[in-house]
Amino acid sequence: MLLALSMPALLAAQTEGKAIKTVARTTSITANPATEPEGQEVKILRFDQIEARLKDPKSKNLKVVNFWATWCRPCVKELPHFEQLRGEYANKGVEVVLVSVDFPEEFKTRVQDFIREREIESEVLCMNETNANGFIDRINPGWSGAIPATLLVAPGGEYVGFHAGEFSYEELEAFIAPHLPK
Repeated sequence: MLLALSMPALLAAQTEGKAIKTVARTTSITANPATEPEGQEVKILRFDQIEARLKDPKSKNLKVVNFWATWCRPCVKELPHFEQLRGEYANKGVEVVLVSVDFPEEFKTRVQDFIREREIESEVLCMNETNANGFIDRINPGWSGAIPATLLVAPGGEYVGFHAGEFSYEELEAFIAPHLPK
C-alpha cells in the first residue's frame, strides 16, 4: 500500500521495512511489497506538474484526462467507463489519466484504498492544488470547476476537447472518436 505523506509526516514516519521515495515535491512511502497487496503508486502533483505531463510535445497518444473525486457520485459511477476505454483503446494510441481532486488529507487513505479496492489500472494522479481558479481556466475557460470533467489532449500536447458532466460509455467513445490517432 502506498501512503503519500507531507514532509513533516514523512520525517516522523517509521521507515523500518519501508522504501522511501522523494521526487520533485512528490513524496511517497511504500510498504514492503512482499507483505502488501499490489496496486499502483499514486502520484501527488501540483497542477503545473500535471500540465507539463499533459502537454508533452513528444507524446504520441491521445490523452483522456478525467477530473474526479471519491466523494463525487457521478464521478464514481463513470469510472468503469474510463477503465473499459483504457482496456479497449490502449493499443490504439489512447491513454487514460484519472486526476483526483479529493482533499489532500485524503490522498493517502481514501484515494489509495479506493483505487486498490476497485483495481483501477488507469494512471491516477492526485492534484495537490489550493488555488482552483489558478488551474480551472487553464484547462478550459468555460469550465465552472464542477466534476466530473474530461479533457482531451492530442498527441503533442494540444487541448482538443472538453466535457463537463458524466459520460455513458457510448458517449465517451463518441467524444474521443474524432480525435483518435490515425
